[in-house]
Amino acid sequence: MRSSESSSKSLSLNSQTCRVGNGEHPELDPREAAFVTKPCDSIPINTISCAVLNKKEFIEDDLGGLSLDVKLQTQTSLSSLPFLIPILDPRSFSIDGEKIDSPIVGVNLRNIFTSNPNKYAGGIHLSKLKIKEGLLGNSAFRSKKTILFSSGRDTLIENLWLEAESLSFYIKIKEAGFSLATGFNFSIFWGECPIGQEANTKKSLITSREYENAGVDSIPHFYWHNDFQLRRRLDFLARNPKINFITINCQCYREEDFPILAKGIRFFIRNLDREIHFLLEGGPLVKILPYLQDVAPAIHVASKNPGLDAWNGKRLEVRNGSLKRINDFQTPKGSLVVENFKVYELYLKEMALTQGIIFNPASLKEANYSKSKK
Repeated sequence: MRSSESSSKSLSLNSQTCRVGNGEHPELDPREAAFVTKPCDSIPINTISCAVLNKKEFIEDDLGGLSLDVKLQTQTSLSSLPFLIPILDPRSFSIDGEKIDSPIVGVNLRNIFTSNPNKYAGGIHLSKLKIKEGLLGNSAFRSKKTILFSSGRDTLIENLWLEAESLSFYIKIKEAGFSLATGFNFSIFWGECPIGQEANTKKSLITSREYENAGVDSIPHFYWHNDFQLRRRLDFLARNPKINFITINCQCYREEDFPILAKGIRFFIRNLDREIHFLLEGGPLVKILPYLQDVAPAIHVASKNPGLDAWNGKRLEVRNGSLKRINDFQTPKGSLVVENFKVYELYLKEMALTQGIIFNPASLKEANYSKSKK
């Protein structure tokens, strides 16, 4: 997530030069150009915009257009996912899975590869990623269902998008034994061209479809910046009646973004004709959840932080209503990992979700969200 504070002059200049405002892309509302604060011809590597010369080839040939017309079939039982899904660090893979309370654990995308790609000479180095063999044979997974959280740095996500076919990536995830996988969390940045934002959303949904085609159930992932995007995502959900879970990676959310996240979640809950739940992955969950008190039954979370704290010699404790990290270099790390996840879950349930923050959604102007999401 990147915030952008721009002057009214730059806002006017860049929004007026964005071709979305000319109505060239019927999938998008021309008014979305008003949110462009960055030059459309100055974008990150592997990102599309209205100024990219071969954008039509990429949009039509690779994505099949910008319309969110991807069909997904996964229907996850609303009762099948626990409130907290522990995401395990590689150092925790040898823990006895029987000692972890949750029937489901998670693994981050970066931790299934033998190496990660790096940026090289301003571009993304094609590293020919290799997947670790026998990953889920480790003791932490033997009695568990395992979710692959397909989130990570842009270098990894974009690289894998390019290499997935040559790697037979989705087939290998099926063969590895993963029960479920989330869609890739392609970035969308505030202020950038709406074409790039929607293209990355479409790419994420395509990855969920590819998981399904390989025989792996998938929970789609997406972000939103404004009400135009919210309505398109609602239309997507209406066209895919089997979807009842959405994943949102919150790793880069800031406090000013929490009301925007909460408004969107309420929007989907109130406007869909079926029950839908949300799996929030990572980020400052202790600070986010108070904004979601009234929709708490629809919220699930996934985090790796309690385990990382344990490996850094920190024991989680609740003191005077706050979650504290206390030095503990005596307790065996594996035991500390298990205990930290227990304390973290209890705190989120009993404290964060009960200390509701009251805000007026109407104060967020229509189609005028103010910050960015990754």
